Amino acid sequence: MQCRPFCKNVQKLKRPAIIFFILFACVTVQAQEPVYIPPASTVYVGDAQSVGVFGHFINEGNLSIPPNGRVYFLGKIFKNSNTALLTD
Repeated sequence: MQCRPFCKNVQKLKRPAIIFFILFACVTVQAQEPVYIPPASTVYVGDAQSVGVFGHFINEGNLSIPPNGRVYFLGKIFKNSNTALLTD
């Protein structure tokens, strides 16, 4: 069975398309921005909810977590200002 001219063109483009996709995927990868809670503001975590923070965390306001809520801090930097609160 012989391949038609269109099929040959597709075969020729297969390798460059894969290389382009790999390079494009590497360029567009970005890290998560830091989580910032500004002064005089509050962020609430829902009751029985789980929240994961993978980037840096900067708290200058209030982070309210109920007793059965879960917050996972997986970033390398966790900063609380002198006026920051962690309440339930």
